[in-house]
Amino acid sequence: FMEYLNSGKNYDLISVNAEAKDKISGEFWDVINTRLTRDKAALIAEIWYLDTESNGPISKILGKCGIHYRKDYSLADSIYWWDSTHPVFNEPNTVLPLLHYSRYWQNQTGDQIRLSGGDAVMLAGLSAKPSDQGVLASCYDGRVIIQTFSDHDYDQADIVPLWENYIHYTLKNHFLAIQ
Repeated sequence: FMEYLNSGKNYDLISVNAEAKDKISGEFWDVINTRLTRDKAALIAEIWYLDTESNGPISKILGKCGIHYRKDYSLADSIYWWDSTHPVFNEPNTVLPLLHYSRYWQNQTGDQIRLSGGDAVMLAGLSAKPSDQGVLASCYDGRVIIQTFSDHDYDQADIVPLWENYIHYTLKNHFLAIQ
């Protein structure tokens, strides 16, 4: 992954699905930050271990985004959409909140995030109404999606259309940014 990030090629979209928590950390985020700022690349990051990363190089991305690590949560729970009309939940697929789960992980299933400035929009969280228990945010003018829960705890039939929407949304905003 690092070899591709450092290749000098321009990428429209970078997708970080960090299943092995210790594999995508540190200097990876420095290189990804460069791609976000220099190339206006889009980014979708499933990073459910912010508790170990938030003070490292990813903090540059989070700071500009306008989100901050709040706290760890251990077991999967229902995830509610805080703005069900947002394109992330409706284009090209209509995606329902992730109310049903099957706990794949027995601990460290994700992290809560909160707004801290920037242009971040908190899209979903662990409470039915907007609060400081966010788990999904968009920022960088819609080019970035930060997801802080593990996909494994939810039905693949619900996750795949959601990721299709992530891709559609971030790429649409990437192409608007580079025009």
